[in-house]
Amino acid sequence: MGSPILGFRFRVDFGIDGFFITDNGFSKISGITMSINEEIKSVGSSATNKVNVIKSIDYGDLVMERASSNSSELINWISAQCMARRKAKIPIVVSILDDKGSPVFCYTFFNAYPVKWETINIDSQATGSGAILSEKITFKYDYYTQLT
Repeated sequence: MGSPILGFRFRVDFGIDGFFITDNGFSKISGITMSINEEIKSVGSSATNKVNVIKSIDYGDLVMERASSNSSELINWISAQCMARRKAKIPIVVSILDDKGSPVFCYTFFNAYPVKWETINIDSQATGSGAILSEKITFKYDYYTQLT
């Protein structure tokens, strides 16, 4: 077993329209989940010989949060999809970086597309970190891999 990864940061790359757009502004990512659904099948002619087999694999929604910006190629791309009423599936790569900024490993999400764009923390009375206008973007994807 390797050493735990301490003090890491991450980078997000979006494969939009034939090139990758890097976005380092995200502060949180969640939804990197995989669930295996099993079913019991009989094996052979005996009713007592049963085995669990994989029926399907479910993946969670990829949710990314960041401070809002008045200029974002990603948001422009999401807005263009909404206006055109089309779904453009792209790869998304989340690179976990060490303290020197070098990738330690990467998650690659295949055929990802946005399903929700949410503005959060509109509060004129907020102070501290609550005073930052934030956004949350949710993506669905077919599957992901982790590469070291």
